[in-house]
Amino acid sequence: MPGVDPYNLDPAFERAVVTMACSKPRFWGLVGHAVEPELVALPAARDALLAARAVARDLGRGPDSLLVVLQRLRRWLEEGKATHEQIVAVSDLFDAAQDAGLPTEDSAASEVAPVLRYRMQHEAVKSMIDNFAKRGDLAGVASAITKAAALGTAS
Repeated sequence: MPGVDPYNLDPAFERAVVTMACSKPRFWGLVGHAVEPELVALPAARDALLAARAVARDLGRGPDSLLVVLQRLRRWLEEGKATHEQIVAVSDLFDAAQDAGLPTEDSAASEVAPVLRYRMQHEAVKSMIDNFAKRGDLAGVASAITKAAALGTAS
């Protein structure tokens, strides 16, 4: 998302959110799936989220173990898509988050959901303006706004 400012999350909170997105399917369903890798500040967080997204695409749900995310990165290492340094950095990110103590899924989701919701709504409004100017269909925009409103709620 070029031209979009990164999330302004505290680094320790960002590590916690990413760690939970990579290990707790319920958290992934609430908000983790909506965290844009390009908008996190920490490069290791971006790498972890990219691996978690790949795992989620394969499983149909968020990853349930940090080991699965690390293994995906190792798989990418073998394919020439990741480096050993990236894997170490992601592992260190997970360790730092766990050492600091993870918040509950609900408290972290309720704190990050408004940030994500605003970004989703912002993108929907931009899309609506673009589609309206081109006399395009606005049904997708309505769907995006509905998704943004539901973000962070259990379905």
